[in-house]
Amino acid sequence: MKQFSETNDKGDMGESIFESLIRPYAVPHSIGRSKDIGVDFLCEWKNGTQPTGVIFAVQVKYYPEHTATLIEKDRNLNLLDKYIIAPTISIDSETQEYWKLLGMPAYLFVVIQKNNSVNVFYKRYTPILTGNMASQPRSPFFKANNEWSFLAFADMSRKVGGFVRDLYIDQMRANYNKGQIAYMNPRRLGLEQFPNQDDDVFFKDIFQEYKNNFKETFERLRSVLGNSNDNNQGVPSKAQEDSE
Repeated sequence: MKQFSETNDKGDMGESIFESLIRPYAVPHSIGRSKDIGVDFLCEWKNGTQPTGVIFAVQVKYYPEHTATLIEKDRNLNLLDKYIIAPTISIDSETQEYWKLLGMPAYLFVVIQKNNSVNVFYKRYTPILTGNMASQPRSPFFKANNEWSFLAFADMSRKVGGFVRDLYIDQMRANYNKGQIAYMNPRRLGLEQFPNQDDDVFFKDIFQEYKNNFKETFERLRSVLGNSNDNNQGVPSKAQEDSE
C-alpha cells in the first residue's frame, strides 16, 4: 500500500509554520516541490498594507531533533538573540550559487518544534555569498519568533532592529554587489532607523567590501559614455556606518 512521505510531511510542517508567522509582514509565494531548486518561498515585504517591491528568497528546514543554544543576547545590531544550532546545518554549494544568481536577499529559516513549543531561527546568506561575513558554518542564527509572533522588529514600539533591519541591510548589499550605490529609504519598509532620505547616503564600511564592484561599474559607464576624466570617482558625499 502507498504511504505518505515522512520527509514531505516534515517539509510541509516547517513551511506552514514559517508562512503563518511571516504573513502579517510579507506576502509569501510558495514554490512547488517540482519547481524547487533551492528556494521554498519568494516573499515580498509589506509595510502595513503597502507593497514595498523588496523581494527575498527563503529556504525552510524543519528539524525537531536539533538543538539551539543561545550564544549572545540582545547585543547584535539587529537587537535579536544569537544562536548556534546543532547538529550543524549546511547549504550545498550549488544552492548557494543559485541564491547568488538571484541577486536578492536570501535566508535559511530553521523550525525546531518540541512538544507544544515552536522556535524559528534564520541565517543571513547575502553577506556570506557576496561580502566578507564569516563562512557558512561560523555565521550565526537569529531567533525570529516570540511564540506565534514574528520578530519583524526587535522593538515594535520604536520600529527598530529585528528581521526587517537585516532585510534592509541585505537589500543594500544586494544593490552594492551589482555596483549600484542608490540608497533606499528604510521608511519604505517601516523601519525607523538609518537616515530618512532618498539619496546621497551610503554605508561606508559595507562600501569597502564592494568597492571593486563599484569600480567595475564606473569603468563600464566611462567606456560607454566616452568619459576620460579619471578624477571623477562618482562617490557620494555622505556616509552612514554599519558593521554588517
